[in-house]
Amino acid sequence: MSLKSLIERNVNRAFVLLKDLVVTVTIQKNEAFEYDFESMSPAVGLGSTSTVRAIKLSEKLKSKDGAHFTRTSLLFIKKEVAPFGDFNRVTLEGVEYDVERPIYDNGFVVKASLRDLE
Repeated sequence: MSLKSLIERNVNRAFVLLKDLVVTVTIQKNEAFEYDFESMSPAVGLGSTSTVRAIKLSEKLKSKDGAHFTRTSLLFIKKEVAPFGDFNRVTLEGVEYDVERPIYDNGFVVKASLRDLE
């Protein structure tokens, strides 16, 4: 057995063992959207979506001005979302978020921080 397959198997095992932290996430792929010139708005529904598993991570942080905030990140199995850079939005627990850049990828898992839509 190669080292790569051993790591991939243990990443999958970690997702099974951390079942209380694993959530179902819908990720929306970046697409070139069309524009409807009659209604003067972008055409809806041209982006493709996928539903995948992720581990939800929350960090309590303090900003430079002293305000406290929580950063939410998602940890994905790379094989389930590759290439993740093609995705720009996720829906988690019924709330839609933008994916912040940079996205961290070590070859086995992908970590993406989320930002509220403004």
